[in-house]
Amino acid sequence: MKLIPSRKIELYTSLPIEEVEKIIVENVQEAKGMDFRLSKPKNQKLFEGNYARNQFEIQRVINYRNSFLPQIKGNILPATSGSKIIAELKMHDFVLVFMLIWLGGAALASIGTIYSILTNGIQSFFSAIPLVMLTFGAAMVYFAFKYEADKAVDELKRIFKARLRDNLR
Repeated sequence: MKLIPSRKIELYTSLPIEEVEKIIVENVQEAKGMDFRLSKPKNQKLFEGNYARNQFEIQRVINYRNSFLPQIKGNILPATSGSKIIAELKMHDFVLVFMLIWLGGAALASIGTIYSILTNGIQSFFSAIPLVMLTFGAAMVYFAFKYEADKAVDELKRIFKARLRDNLR
């Protein structure tokens, strides 16, 4: 498990670059910020963000709030038999900084709790709270990001009719 969740992908499609560009334009809308709706409008596109000169910065359009929604930055390149889309999925910078501070505080409290248990022998139920907070926080970051990243990659594969080369460094 990575300390900071991110994912690099390469998608290969038999479509020419012009067709890939057309698909991006058809499926990406301008970012609208926060919108509180219970369902997607009928003309809603799959992604929001921007695209220019074979580069894009997008994120999935969702009708719920998820701070761990991946920010997708990528490039479209020519390949021998079609196109290659290289992208990196990362957490939003604000969420990353917030979670690092939160998990750092929980880690410091956990270290203090463990030290106190070892030196003073204090073993109460409340001494486990920092360890639970640290474990829950790390699991929340990992699983929420992974869930949303998997959905975004599946959508990209589907719209580009592409195959995935994953596990890049």
